[in-house]
Amino acid sequence: MLALSTELAATRSRLDTLERVLADRGSLPPGALESWQPSSDAGVARVRDMQAYTQRVFETLTCD
Repeated sequence: MLALSTELAATRSRLDTLERVLADRGSLPPGALESWQPSSDAGVARVRDMQAYTQRVFETLTCD
């Protein structure tokens, strides 16, 4: 759990940095992330990625 929390904190920090850099450079208008809708291909890719991620996380919790 600690490792996941650490990874999430690092990811959140990097995401915040990315959003701020893009906004400072005028590449990301206010509200763009909140209003963005993925294409069907992007949606499918996200679902697959989330499934693989979830499997990796929970594999570490199961004892074979």
